[in-house]
Amino acid sequence: MSGWTTETELVRGFDRPVMVADAVGVTIREAIQEWSELSETPPLYQSVDVENLDGLFRPQATGDGGWLPSVKFQHQSCRVTVLYGSSVRVIVERDP
Repeated sequence: MSGWTTETELVRGFDRPVMVADAVGVTIREAIQEWSELSETPPLYQSVDVENLDGLFRPQATGDGGWLPSVKFQHQSCRVTVLYGSSVRVIVERDP
């Protein structure tokens, strides 16, 4: 896992194969630890069915190796984007 954190953004990259649900869960938990306005409740599964994120795209969907914005959703006060490419990148953005 690689990544970075700024005042308003937490980004994590995961090598494939990775379960997208696990990558999203790990990144959301890190965001909760990083930013005090986030909490464990309501839980992530009330925002999105993360288990169904795993089968969204096949490797051929990103044939040129570029990033495909596969999912965007709101969780608590943050926007979450999952980018699918040669690796999986999860971005959590909060309002400044």
